[in-house]
Amino acid sequence: EAKEEADASAAARKKEIEEQAEAARRAGEEEAESARAQNEELNTQLRKTLKQEMDKALAAAAADHEVARAEAIATQSRENEEALEKALEEAEEEHRKRRDHALEHARARLGEELRVELEAEMDKMRAERRE
Repeated sequence: EAKEEADASAAARKKEIEEQAEAARRAGEEEAESARAQNEELNTQLRKTLKQEMDKALAAAAADHEVARAEAIATQSRENEEALEKALEEAEEEHRKRRDHALEHARARLGEELRVELEAEMDKMRAERRE
């Protein structure tokens, strides 16, 4: 009977830990989705700003008949946009790495807790058998 209670207790704790791990995984996924949405919004805003700046620069160049200047500004705008896109990609990659590391750490911690609890339950069962 004590073994059954210990087994039931260990099974309940294992289920609880698994549920916590699943909740942590879901939270990580939700955080990642939120970050992706924020990054997309930021990218959209940056593109709009870049387009507005490029349009202003091109209009000024056309009014001034400075074609060479307009080409230089357009080139710089494209380079800026590419640099911004690269920075966004790097930020997303860094976020993914951090999220993956956090999930890995949580899984390891929960696994260690389960191992310690199972060992304690086994020790308890052994002590009960000796008695």
